[in-house]
Amino acid sequence: MTRSSVIDQPVSHPQKSAAEPSARAGRLAPVLMVIGGALAIAQVALPWFGSSTGWDLYYNTPAHGVGEIVAAYAVLVDIVAGVLLLLAGIAVLAIPTMTRPAAKLGRIAALVAMACAAWWIIAGPRTFNDLLSGTVGWYAFVVAGIIGLIGAGRALAGPSLTFDKVSFMIVFLGLPLLIFVVFVLAPFVRAIYFSMTDWKGFSPKMNFIGLDNYVKLWTDDKFRQALVNCIELGIVVPLVTIVLALAVASMVTVGGPSRGPVRGIRASSFYRVVSFFPYVVPAIVIGIIWAQVYNPSAGILNWALQAVGLNYYQNFAWLGDPSTAMAASMFVIIWSFVGFYAVLFIAAIKGISAEVYEAARLDGAGRFRTAVSVTVPLIRDTIQTAYIYLGIAALDSFVYMMALNPFGGPNNTTLTMSQDLYMTAFTKGQFGYATSMGVILAIVTLLFATVVFAVNRLTGGGRGTPRKRRREAPAATAVAPRGVTTLQAG
Repeated sequence: MTRSSVIDQPVSHPQKSAAEPSARAGRLAPVLMVIGGALAIAQVALPWFGSSTGWDLYYNTPAHGVGEIVAAYAVLVDIVAGVLLLLAGIAVLAIPTMTRPAAKLGRIAALVAMACAAWWIIAGPRTFNDLLSGTVGWYAFVVAGIIGLIGAGRALAGPSLTFDKVSFMIVFLGLPLLIFVVFVLAPFVRAIYFSMTDWKGFSPKMNFIGLDNYVKLWTDDKFRQALVNCIELGIVVPLVTIVLALAVASMVTVGGPSRGPVRGIRASSFYRVVSFFPYVVPAIVIGIIWAQVYNPSAGILNWALQAVGLNYYQNFAWLGDPSTAMAASMFVIIWSFVGFYAVLFIAAIKGISAEVYEAARLDGAGRFRTAVSVTVPLIRDTIQTAYIYLGIAALDSFVYMMALNPFGGPNNTTLTMSQDLYMTAFTKGQFGYATSMGVILAIVTLLFATVVFAVNRLTGGGRGTPRKRRREAPAATAVAPRGVTTLQAG
């Protein structure tokens, strides 16, 4: 071998085996599962709950209602979940061929442990404030579930799940999910429990009465009237508001001259600011102002009508007449929302290419046909979102109705469920019964959103992403109104 051949040979450097990080990560997963299981089981012996252990707590928990009884059993189930998580981690360490089934078992056990801890915090005999001030045991159980879940997920994912991915999921998925559960889901579950009690609102004592409050709601004529009023608001207010907002947005963006470039009407910026102005005024101020406008004796509305010769409206009570009270209230809500949603639709229309409107204009489509057949289909998702937000606001309408008709109007014609809830809780002291009204209001709101999504889906909305629809459409065909001959680009 010559000197040059020796020099030319590559020098081999010791490199770490590719399997070494994978093996190290493979050992980390069952260790996390074992730590999580041991931490969950530790409640049996360690006095984390003041002077009692978790086992003592299970036997000595005062069981006065179904929530406390189930919470007591949740302690026992949590112990079992910890044992299963510990055994699953040992199985992954000792028997590599059992990695996947043991990891799946550990994942289920970790989820059960976290669910039991959450249930005890929500429905247990100790309040959340007590948990914050004195005890740390349940935090340990939640940590045990999180650690076990990470370990089980790491064992199932194999070497593809790195520390960076785990940390990213914890910070950007786990933390927001925890905040959502603590501040949104947990209070809602707690409210459902309160709705099944006779809670008076100012006493820690309450008796579980099952579905009695809901049965009472079904026979409550006042609440049923409020429910009908809310449904009426949820149908009329979003529909009228969106139609008016679309009309304003179309005039401001594409409703200008029929010759030249596509543009809005003259002084469109001024109309945009004027239409948006009511939205910047607080809702309670709007309600008070319009209550004075509708005033029978000193209101500007009756004065203006009398000035043009309509003497019938002298001292007319717009909010006191059953035939006009709801319509007058709806007008105020619609007036306050039109400007905001007009600006929202203006932004959506600005995202549509001007060539689309030019093609429609060349094909002979008028302004109304262009709005119906071009603008509305292309901003359909924005309209759906606006409809849902408007429906939620209309179903509530608490601030507007309390400012216009604080006691529900004549014959409860403007009473909403939120008003009835407020008066039942803070006037009559029936917080349990009022909470059941809140649960019904939440269910109605969810049903409203579901119906909007379903209608949008059934009528052709949401079928594929915009990118996919563009890929499926002919590349040389310009968009044109339905029923009008399309233009070929080139």
